[in-house]
Amino acid sequence: MSLGTPIFQADFSTAGDLIGQANLIGGPWSSGNGESLNHPAGKVDTSASSAMSLLFAQMTCGAASGGNVTLSFDAVAASSGDTSGNTEGWAGVSFYIDDTEQFFSGIVYTSVAPCNANPCRCWVGRAYTASGTELETVCVDKDMAAVPAKVTVTYEFDTGTYSMTKVKPDGQTHSLAIQGVASTGLNRVRIGAAANNQGDIALT
Repeated sequence: MSLGTPIFQADFSTAGDLIGQANLIGGPWSSGNGESLNHPAGKVDTSASSAMSLLFAQMTCGAASGGNVTLSFDAVAASSGDTSGNTEGWAGVSFYIDDTEQFFSGIVYTSVAPCNANPCRCWVGRAYTASGTELETVCVDKDMAAVPAKVTVTYEFDTGTYSMTKVKPDGQTHSLAIQGVASTGLNRVRIGAAANNQGDIALT
């Protein structure tokens, strides 16, 4: 998992509790709700904890005028089977500014198109206002086999546009663009998942 080097680069190489572990670039991992999360070397799997996962790391600096911030991560199947169609399930990776979520990329149970009147599990992109109110959710991949996949999200500081691409091992590619808030100084990354293993994700 890397983010616009040298702003942030995760390090999952040391097995043990992720909380407090250093990253290659950026601040160490911290918990937003006091949880601990033990993981094997090279992989973080939120299903190792039944608590809601709110795992944060600080970038070395925030997004700035004239630049883009790009987040790339490899998502694999969680031991719990991620959301498993649970209506309360969600799991993914987010951009934050301080304590406010700005963009989410991950799996949710949703009624946005193409699910509509028949809510289904989708890999989505979701943009928020500066205060954290949802702006728009777009389903990019309605597929029960949503992972493994390589996901890339880019934020354009001056326009506020988020672009997301999800590529599966067979080369199948899904892309979207969502209008977010311009001039947002994104400065944190979060790995998140629903409580009680209603939604989980694993990253390598």
